[in-house]
Amino acid sequence: MNARQWMMRVLALSMAAAISVGCGDDAAAPTSGDNDQDAGVDAELDADPIPDVDDEPDADVAPDADVAPDADTEPQPELTDEELLANILARGFCEAAYTCADSSPAAAFLSTQLGRFGSPEACVAGGAEWLSLIGFTDLLEAVAEGRVILDRDGADACAEALTTTYCERPDTDGPPPECKAILEPTRNEGEACLISDECTGELECTFEGSTQCYGSCTTPAGPDTCGDEGVCQPWEACDESGDSPTCVPYAEAGDECTEGGGECAEGERCNYGFCEEPEPMELTLIADGESCDPSLPQLCEPGLVCGALFDSEGQLDEEAGRVCGAPREADARCTENEECLFGLRCNDEGVCAELLADSEPCESDTDCASGRCEGDMEWVCVAAEICEVPEP
Repeated sequence: MNARQWMMRVLALSMAAAISVGCGDDAAAPTSGDNDQDAGVDAELDADPIPDVDDEPDADVAPDADVAPDADTEPQPELTDEELLANILARGFCEAAYTCADSSPAAAFLSTQLGRFGSPEACVAGGAEWLSLIGFTDLLEAVAEGRVILDRDGADACAEALTTTYCERPDTDGPPPECKAILEPTRNEGEACLISDECTGELECTFEGSTQCYGSCTTPAGPDTCGDEGVCQPWEACDESGDSPTCVPYAEAGDECTEGGGECAEGERCNYGFCEEPEPMELTLIADGESCDPSLPQLCEPGLVCGALFDSEGQLDEEAGRVCGAPREADARCTENEECLFGLRCNDEGVCAELLADSEPCESDTDCASGRCEGDMEWVCVAAEICEVPEP
């Protein structure tokens, strides 16, 4: 995927997801101590001082046939490529959200959403669901259907690189090289696609003029349409305001710009018509039980949410303000979705409840199990669209 697509997917984490939280490891089967006890008893009762000369083991010290093998030794089913990719992405994002929210704005943003799981383990366990609902559906399906081949050997390297990227290089656009390396595209020029990850070489998946839900892999025209040489230098922007696109130097801080025009130099932004260097964000992490305010540049520690307080009768205590605490479970009092565990919403009665099914009235995408709330006069939850991409 290109850098812009990747960043848009990550920024889409503000959407809530329908997931099942909670997981646990099977307990290991108890081991028996019969062997040692039998050997001791036999030694006392054996009146013959001459040791056995045969090679057969003493029946009394044979392993207990009733003891079940250790459950942990049973082989676990291998993940499919789609499941493995979801696990890779979830590990990378969750690790960043729970370990470096205090030092990285990108990780802090992840923490505001993924912290609703309550723990990094629950975050990873629910990865397949929340990743699908924030824009990774097409990539996961492309791997599942073989339009993108996953290199399983690079799984750990990609997960670790994702965490490093969001913890140490928050301004980096696009996925890290370790993640690009494990995704091998298979679609050639003119063949059907959903995302550019499926297209070989420098091809991109374009939908221009298409009436289908899928596009086709084509040669990008952007870099060849600007300036005398066709490609601008790294310190230049493509000015398309005139009769013909022209390469011009990037604007400096204080120079005029247009929102979204791309004229400002790297690291700067266009704010109210002028390029400026953004001020570094300083975040404060609030501990469990301490007061918090969502309107300030502060966040609850990973795994906590900033929730409203209620009195003994269940009435909102506005004077008490808000405090950081564990995400609230089903039937707990709340004022907004972000106070509830992932997979729950704050309903009209002010309690955490299950997400809405398709066709039920809704107010936002975060209310729906499908992640989609749409409509004209009346908004309802709708099922996610499924696009069937034809074979070459």
